[in-house]
Parts: sequence; C-alpha cells; structure tokens
Amino acid sequence: TQQPDKVLFDRAIEDIEHGRYERGRLTLQTLMNTYDTSEYLAKAKLAYADSWFREGGAHGLAQAEAEYKDFILFYPQMEEAAEAQEKICAMQYQQMDKSDRDPMHARRGEEECREVLVQFPNSKFAPQAKQYLLEVQEVLANSEYLVGTFYHDAKGSFPAAANRLQALVDQYPLFSDADNALMELADSYHRMGDNFENEEAGAYAKVVSEYPLSVHV
Repeated sequence: TQQPDKVLFDRAIEDIEHGRYERGRLTLQTLMNTYDTSEYLAKAKLAYADSWFREGGAHGLAQAEAEYKDFILFYPQMEEAAEAQEKICAMQYQQMDKSDRDPMHARRGEEECREVLVQFPNSKFAPQAKQYLLEVQEVLANSEYLVGTFYHDAKGSFPAAANRLQALVDQYPLFSDADNALMELADSYHRMGDNFENEEAGAYAKVVSEYPLSVHV
C-alpha cells in the first residue's frame, strides 16, 4: 500500500501536469501541513513553486519567485536550490524588455543570474545562467550606449556622454559594440579639451589592445 504522503504528492503532480494548478497547490499544501517529516517535503515545496512558474503571468511569476527563494532558504545545499535560482534568473530574462524600454527586469536578471554563478558555480544549471547573463548584459550595455550616443550626437553634451560611455566599457567589456562605444568615448574626451588627452589616448589604446578585429584598429 502506498504511503499517504506519496499518494498526495503524485495526485498533485498529475493535476499540475494537466494545468489544474490551484487544485495541485491545495493538495501540496495538505501534504506539507500534514506530513511535516515526509521525504516528499522538499519535492512538494519545489513543485508548489513550479506550479506558479508554469501558470505564468505577472502574478504567477511573482509568486513563483517568492516560493523559489523560500525553497533556497530552507534547502540551500540541495541541487534543486541551484535549479530554483536558475529559474528565478530565467523568469527575469523572459520578462526583459528591449534596450530602449524599462530596464527593471534586465537589471534584476543580471543580479539573479549572477547569483547562480556565485552560489552554485559547479551546478549543471550554471552554463545556462551564464548564457542568460551575457544576453541580459548585452541589453543593459546597449541601453547605456543609446544614452551615451544621444548625449554625444544629439545634445553635444560631451562630459555626460563620456560619463555614460566610460561606465559602459568598464562594466560590460563583452558588449558587441564596445569598440564603437570606445571610439565615441575617445571623441568625447577629445572635444572636452587638452586636459583629457590621457583619457582619450586610453580609449584608443583599449580599442587596439582589447578589440584587435575591430574596423577601428
């Protein structure tokens, strides 16, 4: 005869698999509240979070994130903790807007994906998180690049352009347009006068040393 906690767990998983999320969550709550020493407790907690993740929508994803974070807090040593953190990273990545829109999810994505690599560097989920992180950083870098070029080209505000572009190339060296950003940075310093010759030369030197395949070399 199957144990009652296993019966509840299997029933909940079947409901979740068939899109009956609320019913599945009620069953999982019954399991967790009734059998607090069950071997299925951790799996039930993770499945509860997964049900919100699968349900989707802004509310569902917010609930899923809260539940995943709770799972990591309770079971930090389990491999599933790395999976939970990678799913938080993935949720922010999936909600990320283009670089000319609100960067909130991109910034959260950078933070959460980096957390996978810091907390679970040897996990099998780390390579996917690293890929998400690179794509998130490309969006964030491009957002800074758009602002920097706006100050440089449209406003002629070269100190403001230099400030944004310098921060960009320092923080996101893997940005696909980093060499172009450095050229605009050098030009901004050039237009700011002789006091900024060293900074201008430094930007040109970085193009040559770090981006040898660039057309600007």
